[in-house]
Amino acid sequence: MKTKILLLFFALTYTLTSNAYTTLRVQDPQQTWTNYQGVIDTAIISIKPKGAYFECGLYLTYSARGHVNNYDTFEVQQFFDLPEGSIMHDSWLWVGNQIVQASLIDRIKATLIYEGIVKRRQDPSILYKNSATQYELRIFPMAANQTRKVKITYLVPAKWGNSSVQCPLPMNILKSSAFTPFVQVLSYNDVVWQNPRIDELPNTYFQLTGNPFTTATIVAPLITANNELNYTLSSPMQNGVFAAKYEVSATEGFYQVVVVPSQALSNNVAKKAALLFDYEPTLSNTTPAQVLAKAKQTLYQYFAPTDSFNLIFSQLNIYRASNVWLPCDTATIEHTFNNLVGGNPISYYSNLPSLIANGVDFLKTNGQSGELILFSNSDNQPTPAIANQLITDIQTMMSPYRFPVNIVDYTEKNFTTNLISNTYYAGNEYFYKNLSAMTGGSYERTLLYSSYYYNPSTRPFNEAVTELFESLDGEITNFDAYPLSPNGFCYGKYTTISNGIVPVSKPYIQIGKYSGDAPDQIEITGVFNSMPFSETLNISQAFASDELTEKMWVGNYIQTLEDANPDAQGKGQIVSISVQKRVLSLYTAFLALEPSDTTQICNDCEDETGTATAIDDVVQDSVSLQAMPNPFSSEVQIQVHLTSALKESSLQIYNVMGQLVKILSMDLARGNDFSVTWNGGDEKGETVSAGIYILVLSSPHAKHTLKLIKN
Repeated sequence: MKTKILLLFFALTYTLTSNAYTTLRVQDPQQTWTNYQGVIDTAIISIKPKGAYFECGLYLTYSARGHVNNYDTFEVQQFFDLPEGSIMHDSWLWVGNQIVQASLIDRIKATLIYEGIVKRRQDPSILYKNSATQYELRIFPMAANQTRKVKITYLVPAKWGNSSVQCPLPMNILKSSAFTPFVQVLSYNDVVWQNPRIDELPNTYFQLTGNPFTTATIVAPLITANNELNYTLSSPMQNGVFAAKYEVSATEGFYQVVVVPSQALSNNVAKKAALLFDYEPTLSNTTPAQVLAKAKQTLYQYFAPTDSFNLIFSQLNIYRASNVWLPCDTATIEHTFNNLVGGNPISYYSNLPSLIANGVDFLKTNGQSGELILFSNSDNQPTPAIANQLITDIQTMMSPYRFPVNIVDYTEKNFTTNLISNTYYAGNEYFYKNLSAMTGGSYERTLLYSSYYYNPSTRPFNEAVTELFESLDGEITNFDAYPLSPNGFCYGKYTTISNGIVPVSKPYIQIGKYSGDAPDQIEITGVFNSMPFSETLNISQAFASDELTEKMWVGNYIQTLEDANPDAQGKGQIVSISVQKRVLSLYTAFLALEPSDTTQICNDCEDETGTATAIDDVVQDSVSLQAMPNPFSSEVQIQVHLTSALKESSLQIYNVMGQLVKILSMDLARGNDFSVTWNGGDEKGETVSAGIYILVLSSPHAKHTLKLIKN
C-alpha cells in the first residue's frame, strides 16, 4: 500500500522564523494607520492527551491596556504559529457572558461577512489558516477600557519518547502580549495518562483543584520567546508500542499507532552517554538553566531505564555528578539533577580541553564503552593549528578505543569567524565538526545568521538537541510498517516518514482507516546495521479513542490536498471536507457572529475554566519599578512608584528556574512611593549566587516584573 506523508514532523515547537510571525496588535479599523501592541490579560490552556496528538483549548482574554481612549473601538489582530502538523478544529467568542461557537464556512464568504460587520460596529470574530503553521485571529469590537474573550481549540502533534510524552505549550503566543500574562495549565485527570509536569520548570507543580483537573500556574517571568516549555506525562507505551482505535461503526473506524523502534525491536542495545557541559556567557542567548533543563528533558525522551548516563561539568576542577554509570530510570534522573552541587554547576567560564579529557577518562575507567554528548558554546579553539592539536591529543588519550563525541554547539553571538580553505567557520565550529567526524559522532549547531556567516542547516537550540539525540542509535533504512487486521484491511494511512528512513530513537507514527476488524498487529520491516529485519508487534490491546482520531486523519488528508497546489475543483473538495468534518483549511474560516435569528448561543459549550460569565473591566495598575545599582554586588535598592495605592500586593524574587528566592516586605501604608532593599539573600538568609533574578510585583489585577543581575 502506498504510504502517504503525515505532516507530524517532530521538530521542536517553534522556529526562529515562526516566532517572528507571531504578533498581537490592536487598531481602529477606521484609522488603520494607528495601531498598538495588544495585551493578553489572562491565559488558560486545557490539555487532553489523545495519543498521536494532544487536544489544547486556549482561552485568551484580550485588552488594549496601557493605551488611552483615543478611539471608541479597537480590532484585535492576533497572528500566531502552531507546530507543523497542528489541526485547528474549533473557535469560540464570548458576547457578554454568553458563548458563541463559530461556524466553519468558505473563506471568501466569511471574509466578506466579517468586513461588512466590522464597518457596522457589531460583534464578530474570524480565524484563518494562512499556511501549514501560520494562523490569524481577528476580533471586533473592543473598547479601549474593555476586554474580549475567545477560545481556540486545536490538535498538536505529541512528542513521544521512551518514558514520556509531551505537548508543546504556546509560549510565543503569550509572549506577543505587551505585558506577559501568567498562564494556568489545566491537566485532565486520567487513569492512562499520569504524572503531569513541566520538565523545564521542575518547581512548577500540578495541584488537584477538583475533578476533572489538576492545575499549575506558570509565572510571567518564565515565559520567554526562546524558552520552550512542554507539558509532560508519563508514557503509557508498552515495549515501545502505543495503539488506539475509534470505532465509527461495527465494521469501520480509525486507528493510530506509535512505535519507538529502539524499544520495540528485539535487538535493542542499551545506550551509555556522559553529558558534558561547557559555557561562555557572552556567546549565547541560551542560559545555563535552559541548557540543563533541556538535557534533563531529553534524557526522559530518548533514554530508557536500561540505558545509562552521567553528568560532567566544566569548572576549575571538573565536577562529575557520579564516578560510575547511573541508570536512566525516572527516580535516578530526578535525584541526580535535584542534588547537583549548587543547583546548577554550569560555570560561567570555559575549561573545554579538561572537560573532554575528564569525559574520556570516565569512559575508559567505566567499561571502555559509551559516548560523549558535549553541550558547548566556547570559541577558544577557532584556528586549525589550535583545533588540530587538541583533536590529536584527544585521540591519543582515547587510544586504543574510539568514543563518539556528539556536539551541540550553541554559539549564537559575539563569535569569531575564520576563513579556512574557502569556508567560513564560526567560533569553534572547525574544531567541533572535525572532532565529531573523526570520532564517529554527530554535530549540531544553533547559529542561523550573522553578517559574515550563514548556514541554512542550523536550527534553534531545542531543535538541535533533539536532532542530535535522535541520531545516537543510528537509523533504519527501507523502513515500512504494515497494520494487520484479522478480518478486514487497513488503508489511507498517513505516517511520519516519506523516504523510508527512520532514526532508531525517533517515534514512528501511523494514522489510518480500517474496514472490518481493527488491526491487532503491525509488521515492521527495514534494514538496520546492514541487516534486514522483520518483526511483528502486538497492538491488540489498543486504547479506546474518540472522534478526534478521525479529525487527526482528516487534518492530514486536508494538508496533503493543500500541498498538491490544487486547482479550483481541488479547492472545492477541500472546502467541502473541511466544513463537513469541522477542520480548518486554507480555504475556509471560523466565523463567530453576535446572537441573532441565524446565530445561536452555544448552551452545550463547556467553559472548562469555570468563568463563563461576563468579564469585568480590568482595573488598571500603573506601576514603575527601578533598581539601583543594577547589576549589583552586595545589595540593590528597589524603587516602587504607584499612581494609586495597591492593596493585597506582594513583592517576590524568583531565579530563572522559577524558584521563589525571597519575599520582600512592602509597607503600603507609606503611600505610593517607597523603596525596598534586597541584600542578595534568600529566605534562609544565605547569599544567592551570581546570575539573573526576576522581581515580581503582583496585585489582584496585574503582574509587573524587573530583571535584576547579581555579579
